[in-house]
Amino acid sequence: MNEKITEEKMTYLFIKNFDRKGQQLISEVPVFAKSVDMVNYNRKENTITAIEFKQTKWKKAIEQVLALSIAFDFLEICILEPKTQKCKNTIIEECKNRGIGLYFIDTEKEKISHEVMPINKIDIWQLQKLEILSYISMRGN
Repeated sequence: MNEKITEEKMTYLFIKNFDRKGQQLISEVPVFAKSVDMVNYNRKENTITAIEFKQTKWKKAIEQVLALSIAFDFLEICILEPKTQKCKNTIIEECKNRGIGLYFIDTEKEKISHEVMPINKIDIWQLQKLEILSYISMRGN
């Protein structure tokens, strides 16, 4: 895949490769006056994860997901896999330090790797979480 990949194509590849066992993916979910690129709703655990997608600006993805952190159990970002190991390591360390999950997309192989598992947020705004769950319920599958 040599053409420049869009966030829409990244989202498509993510959904295509995601192991959904008991989970539901919902794109463009409104939260506050913004929207999160994708929400992963784990029915069994009753948790919601905000996932932001960015082609290259991983710091911006972290900033965006942190802005919504009070409403989600988990935070994650999904970015194109960097070319250098040094860059990969920098992003991995930053995500680990902040408790943010990290996915890399390999556009050549059209594969996704879950590099960092997110840490459960303890202080979340339950009322806002219930609003997100209500929205997810209205959207259905």
